[in-house]
Amino acid sequence: MDRSELVRWNGELYQLLLRCYAQVSILEEIGRHNTELIEQKKNMINAAQEVIEQMKVSVRCDLVLNLWKLYYDPDKTSRTLLNYRAHLRKFLRENLIFVNIKKRKRTPLMIEVGDEICYLREQYLTQLTAPESMDELFLQKVKKVLEIIRGQFNETCRPEIDEALMPINKALLEKQRFTNTLGLSWLLEHSKVGWNGPEKEE
Repeated sequence: MDRSELVRWNGELYQLLLRCYAQVSILEEIGRHNTELIEQKKNMINAAQEVIEQMKVSVRCDLVLNLWKLYYDPDKTSRTLLNYRAHLRKFLRENLIFVNIKKRKRTPLMIEVGDEICYLREQYLTQLTAPESMDELFLQKVKKVLEIIRGQFNETCRPEIDEALMPINKALLEKQRFTNTLGLSWLLEHSKVGWNGPEKEE
């Protein structure tokens, strides 16, 4: 595999990793909004509520599939981060570029989340069962796994290999999260309507 193909592969992983972070932030913002609705005793316009429910299902499905493509697909020909790192190590050896890209073992958390992702993907593809609501605990686990994956990705973004290899830093993630949260919260906020609960007996 030549340098240009490795750079292209790196760019694909870059975009895929950013999409995973964005999908987590979208699910978190929708969860926060739903909590606010209860606390403020408000509802949403029915049409908007239906769209949000469809959005949640779509984002959950995409997150599962993207995590699979990014890291958990066991096919040796797939374009996962693990396979990318293996091809990169081979390229470095063949071209006598002295950059050490170590093999990384999966942590217990990555294995645990990976098992859940594999199960959810299998259910979705074979039984057409969309992933159930992802609770806060699961999303927190996914965020920790994404940080580990981001670290392994950034290890490969070295100017000694190619200056086109760009790491994903925290400033970029914060900017993306701010944009996603601001845009989505505006849409959700403008879909709220007052809720008249049952009248109290005097």
